[in-house]
Amino acid sequence: MKISEVIADMVFGKIDTRIGICDNVLTRAQYTTEEWFTFKDTFKTWPQYSGSRNYPIPSDDPTESPNNQFYQCTSHRFPDKFWAGAQADKRLSLLAHIDKELSNEPT
Repeated sequence: MKISEVIADMVFGKIDTRIGICDNVLTRAQYTTEEWFTFKDTFKTWPQYSGSRNYPIPSDDPTESPNNQFYQCTSHRFPDKFWAGAQADKRLSLLAHIDKELSNEPT
């Protein structure tokens, strides 16, 4: 399955809520290194981009870094937090953005 196909599935709700966007893609897509970097580059044009290519979702708390927020989401104390509340809204927004950006890529 291509990255764009996994993203399209995720936009329509086929998401492993225990993990974030990249891990959903990593576990389901087949891709080249170039395709992976193209996928990651789409983050930079998302209006809410955190500035971190590895942690593109901004934190809900302005005093927390995006990577700290990410690791809080991975904690067993916060099950499925990736896809709940404000974090879910941001991830769904980024997914829609990635889907749009990748659909503009030549095939």
